[in-house]
Amino acid sequence: MLCSARELALDSDASGLLELPDDAPVGQALAEYLGLPDASIELKLTPNRADCFGMVGLAHDVAALFGGATRLPDCAPVPAQGVRSRAMQLQAGEACPRYCGRVIEDLDAQAPTPLWMAERLRRAGLRPISAIVDVGNYVMLELGQPLHAFDDARLDGAIAVRRAHVGEHLRLLDGSAVELDGQLVIADAQGAQALAGVMGGADSAVSAGTRTVFLESAHFAPAAIMGVARRFGLHSDAAHRFERGVDP
Repeated sequence: MLCSARELALDSDASGLLELPDDAPVGQALAEYLGLPDASIELKLTPNRADCFGMVGLAHDVAALFGGATRLPDCAPVPAQGVRSRAMQLQAGEACPRYCGRVIEDLDAQAPTPLWMAERLRRAGLRPISAIVDVGNYVMLELGQPLHAFDDARLDGAIAVRRAHVGEHLRLLDGSAVELDGQLVIADAQGAQALAGVMGGADSAVSAGTRTVFLESAHFAPAAIMGVARRFGLHSDAAHRFERGVDP
C-alpha cells in the first residue's frame, strides 16, 4: 500500500508518499521499523529545573537519584572544513554573556530529515520542518541548548548582539511583525534579524535554496528574555528554556 505520512497518522504532510530509507528491511512491518507503539514519559518541571529540559540534564538527575555517574556516549570532535567566518560584536554583554557562531557551507536544504529523527521529534511534540531546522531542534532536546540557523547569504556584515532601537521593526518567522523598544536582538548591518532567545526573523530564514548557514549558539540571561515572548504574543521552545535559564 502506498500512503502519505498523514494517512499513516505520522505527520500532517499529505503532499506525497512516505519514502523510507534504503536500509529499511523489505517486508518488515512499518510499526516495528518505526518502533511503534511507543511510550512517552511527560515531565512537569518546576521553573527552577530548567536543567532538565534536555536528555543529558535528565540523565544527570537520574544518576544523582540512584547514586551513580552519568555515562554519555563518546562523541568525536568534528574538525571544521570551511575557512569562512563572520565577525561578531557583543554589545550587550550583561544580557548575553556568551555568543558563538559558525558558518557551515555546502548544505542541501532539501535533503530529507532521517525518518528516525523526525519520529523522535514528533514524539517530543515538535513538528519536523526541514533537515537544517530539525537537527538544531534535536540537539536542543538532547542538550537543552536552543540553536538558531540563519541563511548566511541573507546576512550583511558583522553579527551584533545589541539592544533594539526604539521603533525598530522586525518580521518574525511566524509571519508577525513587531515594533521593538529595547529588547535584545541579533542584528546585521541592515537591522534586527532575530528576537534574541525567542524567535528568528523572516528576512534571514533558512529556505529550500539555502546553501550556507550561520549557526548560532548563545547563552542569554533569563532577565533579558523573560516576558518578551508574552509581550508580543509569541511562544517558542527557545524562549521557554532561556527565560528559565539554560545551563551555560
